[in-house]
Amino acid sequence: MLRKSATPCFLCVIFSFILANSVYAIPAFSRKYKVGCDMCHTIYPQLNSFGRDFKNNGFRTPDEMVSTYKAKSFWDQGFGEVPLDLHGKINQEFYPNNQRIGTETGIDEIQLNAGINFSQKVSFYLHTHLWESGHAGKPLAIEVRINDLFGTSLFNLRAGQYELPLSFSPEIERLMAFNYLIFSQTIGGNSFSIDQPQLGLELSGDLGNDFWYWAGMVNGNGFETDPVTGLFDNNPAKDFYVRIAKNFDESTVGLFGYVGNNSVFPDSVNYSHTDNFIRTGGDIHLVLHDVWDFKTSIVYAQDNNYDGLRNKTSYYGGFVECNYFPADRWVIVGRYEIVQLKDAAASPDPETPKTSWAITPGFQYLILPNVKVGLEYQVRQTPSANQALALLHFVI
Repeated sequence: MLRKSATPCFLCVIFSFILANSVYAIPAFSRKYKVGCDMCHTIYPQLNSFGRDFKNNGFRTPDEMVSTYKAKSFWDQGFGEVPLDLHGKINQEFYPNNQRIGTETGIDEIQLNAGINFSQKVSFYLHTHLWESGHAGKPLAIEVRINDLFGTSLFNLRAGQYELPLSFSPEIERLMAFNYLIFSQTIGGNSFSIDQPQLGLELSGDLGNDFWYWAGMVNGNGFETDPVTGLFDNNPAKDFYVRIAKNFDESTVGLFGYVGNNSVFPDSVNYSHTDNFIRTGGDIHLVLHDVWDFKTSIVYAQDNNYDGLRNKTSYYGGFVECNYFPADRWVIVGRYEIVQLKDAAASPDPETPKTSWAITPGFQYLILPNVKVGLEYQVRQTPSANQALALLHFVI
């Protein structure tokens, strides 16, 4: 969320600029394939089933996946044919409580997205934050994908930094503005969270009958460098995850598991205590009549040495989200979420209670296919944490 303030007039200037240019501003793949944004999205950035399959298949349409298709060489493509776009988020936050009354307005994020096919099987995807909360941002996804290894969709290879393969994206394709509590939860000295992009290798594939699998080996820290070693990992051990899911047209049911090893609380002689941990759970994404969109996920976590003193702890929680699309241009959103810690002392924030919950209603409306406005209001168990968020998001 943004923490730097700016004048409301700046918001008006940016908004006027978008309206003046948005008729000609067509997002990346829409520009390449000359189709509407709703081919792949419900309301961006959330993907529909076609967009999900398009991404999993290395940004290839069904026609492009047949063996007789002759793709244009990457080097023969003009600039307008290379999928590249900018995604901006201008948010205004409201704090309607006695301890902190006021607003903050500014550019929350400027994102660069690119998806490139180097051949029929090899593709590249980039999602990076050029600007985030008042400072230079960081890449969330930089990945190369090779589809149809050995001539079969059973084996697809992905390498680089990427989000973990959950049923719904914790960040890049998330519809609502507020983060998922359960995906961003950390514990003790272990900095790992499910929504953190990971650096590694992944094998995935179509098992048939709309069953998919994902299995990967990652470093557990992504591109974040360890402050002691300066490396992209804080120990030599690797983390492993697996996911299996069943698709039912627009709907998905899945299970996942993550086994990791992280260093916690390095001492004065640069010795880091090791925390072995697991994260496991399931998720359901149910779409009814192209109008109702239900999401739910349950996560259980266990750490064997969260404080460096060989003490074990755990937490569990999840969320239920319901989105209603009364028309193509707008959506009413709502989410309830809860996280239950076994030990309050295991929370990285000493002011956080053992039970954290949030209720977030809101709406989003497309002014134009690539420009949306919205409002969300989050109620927390501590009234001083209540927060409203007005948003203006655009893609060019």
